[in-house]
Amino acid sequence: MDKVAAAYARISDVNDVPRNFGGLPREFSSRKVSRFVVIPAPYEGSVSYGHGTSAGPGAIIEASRHMELFDAETGLSPFAEGIHTAKPVKAAEPREFLDLLRNRVSEVLAEGKMPVVLGGEHTISLAPVEAIAETETSFGILHLDAHSDLRHDFDGSLYSHACVMRRCIELGHVKSLSQVGIRSSSYFERTSLADPKVNTIFSHQVKGDWIEKALEPLPHDIYITLDVDVFDPSIMPATGTPEPGGLTWNDVMPLLREAFRTHHVLGFDIVELSPIKGLHHPQFTCAVLVHKMLCYELYFSRK
Repeated sequence: MDKVAAAYARISDVNDVPRNFGGLPREFSSRKVSRFVVIPAPYEGSVSYGHGTSAGPGAIIEASRHMELFDAETGLSPFAEGIHTAKPVKAAEPREFLDLLRNRVSEVLAEGKMPVVLGGEHTISLAPVEAIAETETSFGILHLDAHSDLRHDFDGSLYSHACVMRRCIELGHVKSLSQVGIRSSSYFERTSLADPKVNTIFSHQVKGDWIEKALEPLPHDIYITLDVDVFDPSIMPATGTPEPGGLTWNDVMPLLREAFRTHHVLGFDIVELSPIKGLHHPQFTCAVLVHKMLCYELYFSRK
C-alpha cells in the first residue's frame, strides 16, 4: 500500500470528523507535520454593502469537511502533506488585526510552510503582503476581483476593503500588481489604474491570450489574493458587493494553474465570502478552490 492509500485508510478510521480544514485527524493536521497552514481571519470592519464576511472562514472550513480529498485533475491528495488549521485571529481595530495576522503569517513563512489565509473582508490581504515584504525584496501580486480596491481611502479609513490594493502597492517591495476580472472602478481610482506597477485585465478582456497578459508583468515570486466576487454572481451569490458579468470557474482555474506552473507562489488568500443561510454551494466552492490551489502548488513544485 502506498503512502497516500495508507493515509486514506487511517482517515477512514476516524469516527468523528475533526473541525479543521479537510476534517483531518491530528497525524495530518498538526502544525509540526503540515506543509500548509490555514489561518482564519474573520475580520469585518469596513464592509460597505452586504455584511457577513466574519462568518466566511468558519463556513469554508466546515464545508471542507465534506469535500473529497482527492483531485482528479492532478491526481494528488494534499492532506497527505499535512494541512494545519490555526486558531482564528481576533481583534476589533483594523491595524491591530493586521499586525496580529502579519505576525502569524511571518511565523508560517519562517517555518518554511505555505500560508493560506481565509477572510474575512479584503482588508486582511495587506497583512500577508506585509509579512512577505519583511523577507522578500521583490515580489508581485496576482489579484482576482470584481473591484480594483485602489482608492486612497474610503469612508475616512485607509484600511477599508476598497483601499487594500493601494496599500499593497505602496510597499516598496511589491514590484507589480496584476488584476484580473475587474468590472467596477471608481472615478477616484483612475490615477492608480494608470500606475506603471498596475496591470489590469478587465472582465470584458478575458479572451484570447488574456492569461499570458495577466501573468507576464509579474516577477517570479508572487502572492495570490482572490476576492470571491471575481466570480459571476450566478456562481458566487454569497458576497457583499456582487457585480454582474463575472468570471466562470473554467475561466479562473486555468489562470491559477498557469500561475502556479510559471511562478513561485509564496502564499494566497480567499476573501469576501458572506455565507447565505440555507445556501451551501458558495462555501463549498471556496473550500474546493483552496484545495485546487494546494494541488497546483504540489503538482508544479514536483516538476
